[in-house]
Amino acid sequence: MVLLNFGMLLAGYFGETGRLDQVKSSIIGFTLFATLVAYSWSSLMSGYPLHTANTIIFILFFGIWTLYGVVAKLEPVAKNVAYNILDVCAKCFMGLGLWAYFVGLFG
Repeated sequence: MVLLNFGMLLAGYFGETGRLDQVKSSIIGFTLFATLVAYSWSSLMSGYPLHTANTIIFILFFGIWTLYGVVAKLEPVAKNVAYNILDVCAKCFMGLGLWAYFVGLFG
C-alpha cells in the first residue's frame, strides 16, 4: 500500500514539475490509485460483513482522494485552494469519522 501510494504521489510530482507529460502523469497516477483502492478493498473490506459505517468511510476515502487527481488540472490558485479544502476533508473529517466509528458512535 505504501509503495502504491508513493508511486501515485511521485507520478503527480513528475507531472507538476514537467518531468512527465500531464496526461501520462494522470494516467499513471490514477492507475496506481485504482490499484491501491482495489487492494485496500480486497485486503481490508472483503471477507468481512459489510457494515454501513465501513462502507461509508471507504467511499469517502475513495471520493476525496479521487478529487485530488481531478483538482490537479486546475489553474494554480484554484488548485491550491482546492487542495487545502481537500486536505481539511481528508485529514480532519476522516480522522473524526474514524474516531467516531472506533468509540462506537455509529452504533
